[in-house]
Amino acid sequence: MFSGEIRMSAFLALTKYQYQEGIEAGVIFAQTQGGHGSETRTGQIMEIIAGYGSAAKGVIPELHKLIDILDRQAKNNEFPSDLNQQRTSAVKKAIHSIESATTHPEMKTIVTSSK
Repeated sequence: MFSGEIRMSAFLALTKYQYQEGIEAGVIFAQTQGGHGSETRTGQIMEIIAGYGSAAKGVIPELHKLIDILDRQAKNNEFPSDLNQQRTSAVKKAIHSIESATTHPEMKTIVTSSK
C-alpha cells in the first residue's frame, strides 16, 4: 500500500544530492509503479529526471519504451485512457527537455572503485 511512498522517497534522496544512479532509478520507478495515482506521480518523476539536463540523455530510449508501456496499459484497459494522456505527455515533455538541455550538472555516484 505504501511502497510507492517508500520508492519515491528513495528516488528523491538520490536526486536531491545529484547521484547519477537517480536517473536510472527514476526510469525504473516510472516503469514499475502501480497504476493508482501514476497520472500525477509520472509527471513528478519526469520533472526530476529532466532536471538532470544533458546527463540524462542516455535514458531517452528507455523513456520512449516507457511511453509504449503506458500506452499498452491503456489499450489493455489496465489504466484509464483519459488519464494515460497525462502520463505520456509528461514523458514526452521530459524527453524534449533532455534533448534540448545544455546543462550537465556535476554528479556523484554511489559506486566506488576498488583499488
